[in-house]
Order: sequence, then C-alpha cells, then structure tokens
Amino acid sequence: MSRTTLVASSLILLSALAQPHIADAGELVVVWLEDGRMLAGEVDPRTNDDRLWLRSSSRTFVVSTSAGWEQIKAVNAGGVRLPVDEFSKRMDEFLPKGGEPTELPAVASAGIPNVTTPVIRSIPQKNAATRVTSLDVEARVANWDQDAETDGVEIRVFPRNTFGELVPVSGQITATLVGRNQLPTREHSAFPQLGRWSLQADTSDFGSYGGVYRLPFRNRHPDQDRSLVQYGLVEVSLYVAGQGRFTSDATIYLYPFNPVRRDMQQHAHDRNR
Repeated sequence: MSRTTLVASSLILLSALAQPHIADAGELVVVWLEDGRMLAGEVDPRTNDDRLWLRSSSRTFVVSTSAGWEQIKAVNAGGVRLPVDEFSKRMDEFLPKGGEPTELPAVASAGIPNVTTPVIRSIPQKNAATRVTSLDVEARVANWDQDAETDGVEIRVFPRNTFGELVPVSGQITATLVGRNQLPTREHSAFPQLGRWSLQADTSDFGSYGGVYRLPFRNRHPDQDRSLVQYGLVEVSLYVAGQGRFTSDATIYLYPFNPVRRDMQQHAHDRNR
C-alpha cells in the first residue's frame, strides 16, 4: 500500500471512529481490501460464508456494501485489529442488536421538519389572483392633439397581484409631477411641484398594457421652463376599496434635448411653427 493511500485510509478510519455510537447498533468494523479500497460500517446480518456485508444507517437512510472474504486483507473491529479468520469466527459479537437488514428507516414524526422540502411561502388565498399586492407605473410627457406642443403627462398604471399579473381594478388615482431646479439648493423650493391630478379608475380602463391616463398641464408647460433639469419624478397613489393604498413612482423626461428647438425657444414664444 502506498504512503498516500495509507494516510488517506488512516484519516477515513479516524473520521469513522469519531462518529457517535448509535444505540442498538453493532460495533464499527473497518476492512481493507486487496485493491486498496476501504469499507466501514456495522456488520449486516446478510453476511454469509461467501461475502461480508457492512451497512451504515441513520433515521432516514440505510447504505449497504459488501466484499468477498477472499478480497479482504485486514480487519479492524471495535477498535481492535483482528486476523480475517478470527473475525469471521467471532462474527456474532459484532452483529447489530436490533433491526433486520431489510428493515426500512423509520418515518419521521410530524414534529420533525423535512429539511429537504422547506416551505418557501404560504399558500395563496383563493382570491389572491384578484387582489392587488403592488403597483408599477410608467410615465412620459405626451402630445395628444394636432400641434407640436406637448399637452401633458401620460401614465400607465399596472396594479399587480401576488403572481405579478395585471389586475383591473376600480379606485382613486392621485398623481404628482415633481421637478428639480437647475441649481438646486437645500430649500424645499429646489424641487417644485409642477402638477397634481386626481381621477377615478375603472376596471374597463385596463387592457393588456395597463390602464392609460392623460393628465393635462394646467399651467405653464414644464418643457418650456429652462430653469428645470431635463428629468422629473411622477408619484402615483392608487386607492382600492377593501384592499388598501398602493404607491409607486417613475422617472419622466420633461423634454428631449434638441439644440435647434432650444435655440428656437430662446428667440420665440411660440413653438407651433
């Protein structure tokens, strides 16, 4: 046996001997085979004149292995090295005290959790598909008439259930458009409120792409105010009776950057050219 094989076998033996003793189990037996392999376990009652059977067991499994007597080179039984012939004659001393070789492991009681199949989440309620659990929002500055000037903010609202599916609902929507000054200060005025809207939502408003709502600018259009940075924030709140209030927000570009349009606006107040 090579030095490497001897060291590896010794480590395995020490590990096996360090395992806790199980009540009703036989003595730990370690055998080395002629081909250099090592087997360890308690003697299995299936052992006969032709083969030695060893088995390892726990509350949930039983593993058995065997080798022909002629293949066995050395035996360590119960921490004592024995000649193969002597070990075979004293076989009854090393048999386990209980359990037949064909006996299956005991079924775990209800109080012992099955760690191989953990419960990841609770089972959804029957109406989980129709209840809102979250809200997604998309927003953009839009034009919905015949001129070139933008008309307001268009939002898409996506109430979603626990499965992430769109849920058409009736409720109250509140939306707020917030901008940011080019040179923000620490004061609250650095983030001006550019618009606020409130409207009713109905289940008939929703299609496969969510519920679409147009929120017209009431005062000066923010894309004409060059004191503001290019982007803003749209905050949306959806109240559904019996389910609660859901909020979300979305980044919005108040105006696309176009140097020609910028220069035109600096020299004229009318964009409809």
